[in-house]
Amino acid sequence: MRELLPYLTEQDVPCCRGWAEAELIGAALFAAIMKDGATFKTEGGDIAARRVVNDWRAMKLLQLAYERELGLTPAARATLRAATKGQSEFDLVAAMASAVQPEEPPVEDPPDEEPPREDPVSPKESPTEPGQPAPMKSDP
Repeated sequence: MRELLPYLTEQDVPCCRGWAEAELIGAALFAAIMKDGATFKTEGGDIAARRVVNDWRAMKLLQLAYERELGLTPAARATLRAATKGQSEFDLVAAMASAVQPEEPPVEDPPDEEPPREDPVSPKESPTEPGQPAPMKSDP
């Protein structure tokens, strides 16, 4: 794969392996479809798709996701070319990130400190000394 896709790095190997495994499983599922057919007749006389057809379709969708990530589709390659235009060294991570997420200004964190709260009663107006319990009101 690296001969055909020179921009791949060591970090891409697990993704390439996943694509290759999906290719093998998909080929086996397709062989089963070709051998046994894609449909069957139910007891009621209806024509239904075999489960293997759905399994094959799901495997192809998984494989397509790998292909997009690896830059194997025409759209993915166009995105990579546009993202790397003018760059001297190809950076796959940066190319994929810029294709997925537009640049946004950084969000500023709110300050960690809360402003000091003012007491509802100033010490001058307090009826007691600091540290003393408040006087109890007597019932009328």
